[in-house]
Amino acid sequence: MKPVLSKIEMAQADRYTIDTLKIPVSTLMEHAALALADAVSARFTDLNLFPGVVVAGPGNNGGDVLAAARILNGRGAVLRVILVGGKAAGPETKAQLEVLRALGVAVEEKLPKEIEAAWILDGLFGIGLNRKVEGEYAAAIDWMNALKSYVVSADIPSGLNADTGNSWGHVVQAAETVTFGFMKRGLVTGHAADYVGRLSVAEIQIPRDIPGISPQVFLFEEADALAALPKRLPSSHKGDFGHVVIVAGSSETLGACALSAMGALYCGAGLVSVAAEKKDFATLRELLPAEVMLEELSDACFSGAKIKTLVVGPGLGQGEKAKSLLRSALASAFDKVLDADALNLMAADSTLVSKKGNAVATPHPKEASRLLGNDVAAVENDRYVSVAALAKKLNCPVLLKGRGTLVASPGEKKVLIVNEGTSALAKGGSGDLLCGIIAALMAAKVPPALALATGSWLQGRVARYLEARGDDARAITPTLLSQTLSLMLKDLA
Repeated sequence: MKPVLSKIEMAQADRYTIDTLKIPVSTLMEHAALALADAVSARFTDLNLFPGVVVAGPGNNGGDVLAAARILNGRGAVLRVILVGGKAAGPETKAQLEVLRALGVAVEEKLPKEIEAAWILDGLFGIGLNRKVEGEYAAAIDWMNALKSYVVSADIPSGLNADTGNSWGHVVQAAETVTFGFMKRGLVTGHAADYVGRLSVAEIQIPRDIPGISPQVFLFEEADALAALPKRLPSSHKGDFGHVVIVAGSSETLGACALSAMGALYCGAGLVSVAAEKKDFATLRELLPAEVMLEELSDACFSGAKIKTLVVGPGLGQGEKAKSLLRSALASAFDKVLDADALNLMAADSTLVSKKGNAVATPHPKEASRLLGNDVAAVENDRYVSVAALAKKLNCPVLLKGRGTLVASPGEKKVLIVNEGTSALAKGGSGDLLCGIIAALMAAKVPPALALATGSWLQGRVARYLEARGDDARAITPTLLSQTLSLMLKDLA
């Protein structure tokens, strides 16, 4: 897992590097500039054939792209340089400006009406931006976006909030973002995915360990997911991978139960059952793979010596019967995954929250807003704050869905980010499938918070896998995702 820093933490890292280690700002700027120039050069190998434009602001991000312009000029690039705001604020940025002018590179102060630009280097704002973008800066961002060029942003797309991933009113639409030193919180959640494009971290001489900084947010990546997956030894048997039971309460939403069952089955649960009313057995038998068992819904589902992991919420319903089932599930000693109708019932009846026992919860932003008593905009305004509040209120590990999915546990400061997935997951049933995947991991004794992160990563990677092989995001279904899981895991092995 890689640390992800806030604006304050990144400022501390910069200060330590410059003030304590005595690494000059100019050295950091040069390394940043090389990374930016290399990103452009990698995309456009014949720089003299693909003209570009460098858009600099007055701060150090402006200095980074001005230095990159010097390097690209030396590599034969045809480029124009625009300094928005008309002046450089810091000594290092001023120095880079003077060098460019000494080399004969013209620096313009007005946005040209017509320009040919295959690529743009965006250095208008850095991570320190804390106000709405207005005036000539807003015009510059809109101008860059209108060109439809390949935009490489320095550190962060200009106009994006570095802590939350939300917009300051106008945001550069980058094709690629090269961030410096560490990943930033706002690059990997909220609406960041709409703006950052391809994301990479450039090492610019800022050390990994900074005294006084203990990162609280970490990016959950492929190696972390693969390490968490239950190992299947040659001598393994079904009991080693647990029994997942999906609690079906509503005849109208049996498809949700079926998707959860398939998620558990294809993620490796040793046994998978759907607990339902007998009158629904025939319908479920048509929906479910032959390997999934059916059992009659009764008090026995929530007790007994044999350990189970319950999925409660998908297909549960919201009537009195559903509430009674939820109470029984929450009172049981079994681990449980709570989602959908279970969360909505808990939001409407606070007495259910205190009875939930050992569980995890997987709300999407609307469900989260009901649980927190606010609205979706408030949840999305700062997802890090929201997921921590949810974990505290529910007193269990929580996965807050959305691009840049977040996982938090009560009493812990550590937050995991799962920055996988595509718009293919924006479809009814994806959450039901995820519940089953997570339950299968928990049934195999993966720790709850790790099961949440790993399950989310697996589902997101399957979506990417399908798109990479040529499937269109609009046509990818949760059923297809479940059936493709084994192929994706085989490719990763």
